[in-house]
Amino acid sequence: MEPRKRVILAALWFVVAALIATTATGGVDSTIEFGARVVAIGLSVFLGFVYLLDPWGVASRNPFESSE
Repeated sequence: MEPRKRVILAALWFVVAALIATTATGGVDSTIEFGARVVAIGLSVFLGFVYLLDPWGVASRNPFESSE
């Protein structure tokens, strides 16, 4: 994947995390709701860093391209 596309996808994941964090401030929350929001924010930030930094080469390889 091209670096430009990776940065765009990382930015989208960070925006998703920010949206979840800003909407998490309403009303009285139960422990389960709070835990689910923390997991969703953590997953979004993790995916943003994976696309941004590409530590394991996940975004760089193309699994659907034939090896021939």
